[in-house]
Amino acid sequence: GAPRVVVLERSWRCGGAAPSVRESGVLVAEPAEIASDDGGVRQAIAQLLTSGAVDVVDWLGEVVGVRLSATRRLAGLVGDANERFSPEVPDLAVAIRQGLLRSLRLMGEKCKGTQLVRILADAEVTELLLSPDGSCRGCRYFQGGEQHDLFGPVVLAAGGFGGDRSPSSLLAQHRPDLLRLPTACGEHSDGAALRLGLAAGGAAVDLEWVQVSPLGLVCGGAGGHVGAFGMDGCAGVVRYAAPECLRLTGGLLLASDGRRFCDETADANTVACAMWRSRPPFRLILNRAAAAEVASECQALQELGLMQMFEGGNTLADDMGVPLSRLEELHEELFLEQADAQCSDGDKTRRGPLNRIPGSVVKHEPFHVAVVSPVLARCLGGIRADLRNGAVLRSGVDGAVSGLFAAGEAVGGTRALRRLPGGGLLDALALGRTAGGAAAEALAGGGFGTAVAASCRSVGRLDAFDRSSDGEATPP
Repeated sequence: GAPRVVVLERSWRCGGAAPSVRESGVLVAEPAEIASDDGGVRQAIAQLLTSGAVDVVDWLGEVVGVRLSATRRLAGLVGDANERFSPEVPDLAVAIRQGLLRSLRLMGEKCKGTQLVRILADAEVTELLLSPDGSCRGCRYFQGGEQHDLFGPVVLAAGGFGGDRSPSSLLAQHRPDLLRLPTACGEHSDGAALRLGLAAGGAAVDLEWVQVSPLGLVCGGAGGHVGAFGMDGCAGVVRYAAPECLRLTGGLLLASDGRRFCDETADANTVACAMWRSRPPFRLILNRAAAAEVASECQALQELGLMQMFEGGNTLADDMGVPLSRLEELHEELFLEQADAQCSDGDKTRRGPLNRIPGSVVKHEPFHVAVVSPVLARCLGGIRADLRNGAVLRSGVDGAVSGLFAAGEAVGGTRALRRLPGGGLLDALALGRTAGGAAAEALAGGGFGTAVAASCRSVGRLDAFDRSSDGEATPP
């Protein structure tokens, strides 16, 4: 029979609009540990999403086959918050994508030929099909130059607009000041899903909030910088955005003169703003202990030519063109600060392994080094949705657009969570499972024939379909 779920992927392969934004873990925290500047509404969102963090981690292991067996305390996280990760997986988003596709293949094999899920690549959704009462009854897409219509509840799961620099882009409308920055967002991050949701009567929220990562990795070392910040003339350049854990396990950010210009444990936007006031090229340096905390990430970046290994601080100083004594004095100062903090009652707002070393060992200490610059990493705004079920909320009136759901970066209003390390993946996974489950319920009870995940960045909660069309049980 007809497939119960159809995934429409704009690209030639599944993988999302921003494959160059590397994710290393999933945030596990209590809602009170997520800083919020917007009062009770944001706190309610934090409660909703963080309460499902452990379930997300368990689901990844049991269903997707990605087991987050290790826990990492990062200096930028407070209280009992931590990042769950796998020491063998340098890019968790890629591993999850591969695990989902593997699970779908196994599901198909166990369904005895029943086509439960179908994935269509190079399929561009151009409009949502609406009923006279404004409810969504399906979508229209093009593939291979041919137009097709699909009917059923729709999940919009392609968010972000950081890859579109055109004069009419959402970035130009809401954050024209960021147009000169390079981006870690792919070409398909152009706001198409947001426009589809808005055209169907949905509301938008927080579109002016765009996260700038300070860890845009520059290929070619310091020579890869152009202009004042490695950004002038680089508006169309796509760079890797390194995982935040690199600077939160003891990595130091240094300006061209070898001096530290910020608190590396601050949030990404604060660190990026400090770069505007400092002189490039900027280097992220990790000593032996700090690099060991993120060994798989460092190895992956070295293989991509985005990180370099120096055998000692003396060779690093020569490469930077600064005296070795400057690096020794900096490390000695930070080492003494950490020692003093450990002797006191402790600073509970800065928990985590900072891995400081005394200045006396800097000369022969190996360092992992990457040249970095500010880069557009993630859009924190998107479609306004009911986070209890992912339903797209209407603009200007109460209620939701029936049959239309949103997940992942397509959803706005969760910026207090997304800007934390590991928060982006928790956001996408928790909302993806929620919206997928709601679409499954709508499909089961609403007279629909097929559920559609449009331009997916991740597959939703497919385990919600516990029965196939012929009554055979499907795997979890």
